[in-house]
Amino acid sequence: MGYSMIDTIVVFDRIRENRGRYGTITRKVINDSVNQTLSRTLLTAGNTMVMVTVMYICGGDGIHGFTFVMLVGIVVGTYSSVAIATPILLIGGDKFAAGSVGSTGGRIADAVVKSTEAVTVNRAVARPRPASNNNPTP
Repeated sequence: MGYSMIDTIVVFDRIRENRGRYGTITRKVINDSVNQTLSRTLLTAGNTMVMVTVMYICGGDGIHGFTFVMLVGIVVGTYSSVAIATPILLIGGDKFAAGSVGSTGGRIADAVVKSTEAVTVNRAVARPRPASNNNPTP
């Protein structure tokens, strides 16, 4: 569950950044965003899978069940964030853009991307930047 949520947020944040460059969310923007984050996602999942596999092989009988569930969770979570969440974003965005659902005609894609903006803004507010003495005030 954690891999799926974090990787989905990373992909949607990249979609938000690329939307700022291109102006709208299209298949190309989503595809570029997934491709830009795919190496990070696969490296993170791969490293964790190696360590959990070592735990499965070297661990005792008491840890085999836990590590097996972890392996399945990593695979399913990584797959869902890359191959399921972004197409749902595109499908949902097209449905709402056409105005076929509800009277608002808003885009679910923009709503999801705006929610990742809120997460990014909250992170930026939570970590204040250190003061710099390079530029003295007049």
